Amino acid sequence: MGAAVFPRPLRALLLLGLALAFCPRSPAMPHAALPLDLRAFAATEASGPLPGATLPNFRLNDHLGTARELYYESSAKAVVLVFSSAGHPRALQTAAALRALKARFAPGEVVVWQIDPDPAASRARLAAEQTLHNSDVPVLLDEAQLVAAELGATRQLETYVLAAAPAARLLYRGPLDNAAPGGLAAPTVNFAADAVADVVAGRVPLRDRADLPAAALPLPLQPAPRADFAADVAPIVARRCVACHSAGNIAPHVYSRFEDVSSRATAIRASLLTRRMAPWHADSQYGVFANDAALTPLEAAVLHTWAKAGAPRGSGPDPLPAAAAAAATPTAWSLGQPDLIVPIPEQSLPATGTIEYKYITVTVPVTSDRWLRAAVVRPGNLRAVHHALVFEGTLLDVLLNGGGLGGFFAGYVPGITQTPFPAGTGKLIRQNGSITFQMHYTATGRPETDRTEIGFYFSATPPENELQTRAASTISIAIPPGNANYERDVSVTPSATRDVLLYELNPHMHYRGKRFRYEARYPDGSVEVLLNVPQYNFDWQSQYRFAVPKRLPAGTVIRASGAFDNSARNPYNPDPRATVRFGEQTGDEMFIGYLNYAELPARAPAAAPVLAANLSARAQVGQPFRLALPALPANSAYALPIAGGSGLRLEAGALVGTPAAAGRFQLLVSAANAAGSAAANVDLTVVPAATAPVFTQQPQSVRGRLGGKAVLTAAVAASPAPTYTWFFKGGEFCNTDTPVLELNELTSAHVGDFVCVATNAAGSAASAPAFLSLEFSGLTNLSARANVGTGANVVIPGITVRGTQPKTLLIRGAGPALAGFGVSGTLANPTLGVFNAAGERVLQNDNWPEVPDVAALRAAAAAQGAFAFPEGSRDSAMLVTLPPGGYTVQVVGAGTGTAAQGVAIVEVYEADASPGTLVNLSCRARVGTGADVLIAGFAVGGTTPKRVLIRAVGPTLAALGVTGTLADPKLDLFRQGETAVLAASDNWDAALAPTFANVGAFALAPGSRDAALVVVLPPGSYTAQVSGVGNTAGVALVEVYELP
Repeated sequence: MGAAVFPRPLRALLLLGLALAFCPRSPAMPHAALPLDLRAFAATEASGPLPGATLPNFRLNDHLGTARELYYESSAKAVVLVFSSAGHPRALQTAAALRALKARFAPGEVVVWQIDPDPAASRARLAAEQTLHNSDVPVLLDEAQLVAAELGATRQLETYVLAAAPAARLLYRGPLDNAAPGGLAAPTVNFAADAVADVVAGRVPLRDRADLPAAALPLPLQPAPRADFAADVAPIVARRCVACHSAGNIAPHVYSRFEDVSSRATAIRASLLTRRMAPWHADSQYGVFANDAALTPLEAAVLHTWAKAGAPRGSGPDPLPAAAAAAATPTAWSLGQPDLIVPIPEQSLPATGTIEYKYITVTVPVTSDRWLRAAVVRPGNLRAVHHALVFEGTLLDVLLNGGGLGGFFAGYVPGITQTPFPAGTGKLIRQNGSITFQMHYTATGRPETDRTEIGFYFSATPPENELQTRAASTISIAIPPGNANYERDVSVTPSATRDVLLYELNPHMHYRGKRFRYEARYPDGSVEVLLNVPQYNFDWQSQYRFAVPKRLPAGTVIRASGAFDNSARNPYNPDPRATVRFGEQTGDEMFIGYLNYAELPARAPAAAPVLAANLSARAQVGQPFRLALPALPANSAYALPIAGGSGLRLEAGALVGTPAAAGRFQLLVSAANAAGSAAANVDLTVVPAATAPVFTQQPQSVRGRLGGKAVLTAAVAASPAPTYTWFFKGGEFCNTDTPVLELNELTSAHVGDFVCVATNAAGSAASAPAFLSLEFSGLTNLSARANVGTGANVVIPGITVRGTQPKTLLIRGAGPALAGFGVSGTLANPTLGVFNAAGERVLQNDNWPEVPDVAALRAAAAAQGAFAFPEGSRDSAMLVTLPPGGYTVQVVGAGTGTAAQGVAIVEVYEADASPGTLVNLSCRARVGTGADVLIAGFAVGGTTPKRVLIRAVGPTLAALGVTGTLADPKLDLFRQGETAVLAASDNWDAALAPTFANVGAFALAPGSRDAALVVVLPPGSYTAQVSGVGNTAGVALVEVYELP
């Protein structure tokens, strides 16, 4: 049957019914990536570029899975890069500094990124840390450490300030500010912020370089890998590149010898930094794919190290000629000769102009229904064929079935690897049935002809499951001119009644496609990311085949979400001035998420395992290692198909072992039960055995009793074994055989800082100081219980940390957990926030399991005797270290209306033994009637009584701008667990005014009905209860101060 040319009304119908999986563009098409600036690769200092140098472009994914590219930020005036890793001791202060830096400038003027080069970085921990610190700064993951190597970054908080346009020119390099690296004190000079202010104002920074402090902590960098051409580089090129870069294949140049590769070393270096080669666009965080073409982080580091070193030849034979010869001149049919070949009639193509799509229906000459194990589309003219899709049936059948928006039978795109259908599956071709080709041709400048054909590979037996192709798609697309983030979101349910096995995913957009993501939303409400493509590239569309097919329960919804970039910053954008709608041509757009799957005959009796994300970890040669793996459903078991030479094994749901060799290892773990299987990659970095001493555990501050005993404990990795010297207040104290110091019969002379110095033949290292203090009388644990409302009617406790040392605190906001103690009407979902004295939110948490280190949080709660939160509850908590000063803790209910109301308790516990102390608690909340009162709890520590000031303030708050205050608060003090009132106050005594002034409490209005009392309390736990005289209600403030 010849080519069909349809009238305009039918072509409009085709636009609605037929979509296509467009292919990579041919090299002649006029689209280009962001330009390569060779100045960025000029010779630089060994320690990295100096101010004035142009920095190379790079692209990294951030902790949320979003792609970030340096040269894309050309519309900003300045870009700030700060190198740091999770758990840095100044993480809270860094978040505040970067928040303040961004606030100084108009939106869009300054781009701020943190870069974490730790190969074992956890995205979940980074996300939790940024959330806790109220930071919206993206943290970019430099897994292969290419950007750190290119910029010469070696220390924590090393900062680079760049002028973003017209080139990324370095204008400041040095520390973020002048704060001491090991402390939490505020800086006095903000080097980076001052440099940014100059850049935004169009000035050259007065200071373009500052030295990093000697005490700046090192970044967790690995030594540069060995990069010998014959032994290391060429095998990677042969394995990853030669299949395309060989004679007769798709790449524009070949890699058949050393000179071919070395002459392009600069381009290779640039491609590695921008992740343009090898062409694989799936986010490594999610999924294990059988056809994964990505370079491993180690492979990327080897190639980058070699290219950056000048592409040396080294010694040894060149293995590339043999590899290139084997890959050259591909066979006509990649899977061998087909059992049946069906061509289209020869097509004549014009030399110029836009060639409209051709739809060609042909008959398949089979005398009976036949199952296929593969179907391969082979273009007849590689110069002219842009893509070819094949649909089952006539054109009318295709239209009635939704066309390409619903799926297709087979297809061709340049560069795609043609493979058999997944094992155990097949597609059926019917007796003398019809198939329709959709042909997209591009003019080459001369008349052309084409006779594309499809090859069928028959299966001797029927498959276990029929392979189906469907799609989640939408034609509702109208991208405004210049819109850089036009989002779409569609869903499809493969089967509402049957379980399915999902084999492959194939996202499709055109040149304005920006990102694409697939999620499985399971019937039990859980969600799994199946595929994330942070940087969609129309020139390299891939089909992503799972290494282990995913079993999806009946009713699972596949959600496809993504975005388009119609801005001028998109280098592939044909016209950023156009409003772009759904259509066939590449200047139009499409949003399609294809699925290849098979329906199963029966539902599984239980859920299949789910390994939601790939893992990364760090180990050390000679040291025991354990990585806990995710919990599995009942009757499931782990396996370790690929140990990667790591020497690890599976044991009780964990990877364990003692690595014998340093390096970067790629492991594959799988999990299976009767319902199905799952797989996850493990990226394991094994660092060399310690030589010079390294403290793997710092000694912690302790608090002892007069005449008692205290123990300071550290841990050190070193070879040979070191000696240990302890220093006290800067002077030598004693030597020990182990990094453990035991002090007996404590006196006041023992109070102070202790430092352990470990020394062996390779060097020495000093620990962080640990402070020994003696027990004292003072406020230790503070709490407040009240009814949380909406708007301004929330619980607002205040705390003050006194002294010169930071204080580690466990702060909790409990709502749901209170129900277990018989409290009714609890707050369903408390959200906890901490504000500094300037009113800036510096910390936040919604659900306690989402903190960066939940194990440390649990341990701190247990150590302080706090009641345990139920697993998975929506209570909130945080374990944080705060410098001295005043803070406000706010508890609000998530949601609106009654969902955001209920009883909650706020708790503040000392979680360390540093000399800093809590000296006051205040809490503002609404006081109700009956049992709905405001209750503040606190504890007096030590062995001696303590004077305490307690106030209940209502009327005076009105003068401070608070509305709806409690007219006449009554204050009652109880010892915890007792019902007798220890002390009470209705109206305060004017004689207490000097006491208020001595502790910095605001003055109460003369003659007001506020309440206050001073009591001397022995060590123990107490509650201060505020109610309204005459059963009245209103907003009140309760305060507890430690008196000297």
